[in-house]
Amino acid sequence: RQLAVTGITRYVMPAEPCAADSKNGLAPDCSAGGNSGPWATLSPVPANPLTAGDALELGAGTHSLAKQTASQPASGTPTRPIRISAYAGQAAVLDGGWSDLEVPGDETPVLRVGAAYQYWKGLVLDGCNMVCVQVKEGSDHLLFEGNTVSGGGEDGIKVTVSRLGLYLDNEFTDFHNEAIDVWHTRHAWFVGNEFHHNNTGVRDPSEVMWTKGGAENIHIVGNSFHDLDLHTRALQLGGCCWANWEQRGGLLCEGGVLTCDPTGDCCDCVGGQWVAQPVARQVYALGNSFNAVTLGNPTVEGQQGVLGASGCHDCEAAFNVVSDSDDAFSLSSTSGNNNQPCCGSLNCNDPVTGQCNQPADCSYTDYPVNVSFHDNVAIAVRQSASGTGGGNSARLWNMKSDVPAMSTDLDIDANTYCVDQPVTCRVGGTSTTPMIFADWQALGWDTTSTLVDEASCPPLR
Repeated sequence: RQLAVTGITRYVMPAEPCAADSKNGLAPDCSAGGNSGPWATLSPVPANPLTAGDALELGAGTHSLAKQTASQPASGTPTRPIRISAYAGQAAVLDGGWSDLEVPGDETPVLRVGAAYQYWKGLVLDGCNMVCVQVKEGSDHLLFEGNTVSGGGEDGIKVTVSRLGLYLDNEFTDFHNEAIDVWHTRHAWFVGNEFHHNNTGVRDPSEVMWTKGGAENIHIVGNSFHDLDLHTRALQLGGCCWANWEQRGGLLCEGGVLTCDPTGDCCDCVGGQWVAQPVARQVYALGNSFNAVTLGNPTVEGQQGVLGASGCHDCEAAFNVVSDSDDAFSLSSTSGNNNQPCCGSLNCNDPVTGQCNQPADCSYTDYPVNVSFHDNVAIAVRQSASGTGGGNSARLWNMKSDVPAMSTDLDIDANTYCVDQPVTCRVGGTSTTPMIFADWQALGWDTTSTLVDEASCPPLR
């Protein structure tokens, strides 16, 4: 796949003997003579900014950023995108110069994307501190393809307040907490990516991928998650954090009149009540594979499961395969405290302490609504279930105790479980005795699903 370049192409070729920052950067070699030839480093790039239709190609070798951030502030257009890529498929490494979590809390990324119609392809992102790649507000129509993201003490990619992104055929490895954090982002596709061999040497691992904080219309299709040592989930539809499509700290005024001061920052719900928005909606996990995933925290109620949903609305998990892994699936609510500036009946922040002074108004719980798990396959789920009565069994499902009564329009059915070990499902925390599969079905879940031994598992689609 190659996008046509309609403008100027610049070249940075550190391995080319003739490369020099005094060259014009307009050729990958010096065969034309004179001043024609590639740059040796990235130093000349800021003085020669790319514009719509231009390209920058990076040759083999390490392109050192010395703890600075690579970015391309200009936007392309639909017919003249800006392209930054590895030259002729060479191994071009953007090295931030950090070690993992060298400065905790400093989210200076190796690469920042915050403009429209950009195409980043074939690069290796390494030397990350907290975040390797930040896709921020202003990013629109991003194509991020065929890159390798290595490391990230907090996130491999933090996708925040952006829209219309396609993340295609990338590799994520050696990350410590999350490979991809999708927060308050709309209309994104994650297709054909590989996530493997995370790093547990610096901090406790979390999930590989979250879609949270107001994520909407997110498609996670045909990705491979394998050889991972995690906390509670590999992929979570929903998760934590207030959803703030309306910038009200995740809360909507229901049955009243929203009255704001002239700045719009301080609002009151007159005559009504504040209700929580979903942490994520319209998130679709389709045709992904999960293999050799180990989960290390069975104490978090309803959240331990290789593939799970938490407080998600209008979300679907279908045609996924979980094999040779710990607990297969999970479903839970999510809750927290709103900490956005507000006033009136929702006076959440004390001006002195900064703490919530009306917890009844400021807290929220989001329950799964219209969530479907269907046509998934779990093969050789490990005999690793723990908790009261859970030993010596393979756990198919963990569900938080408030989900059955408080959630609506849940569909768990038409799945296939191929397990030789005894299987259990649990509704509740680790002190709750798990149930056999027939009792799970009696609750209305998986009523047409199939439970067979591994040798009888039907061929995968």
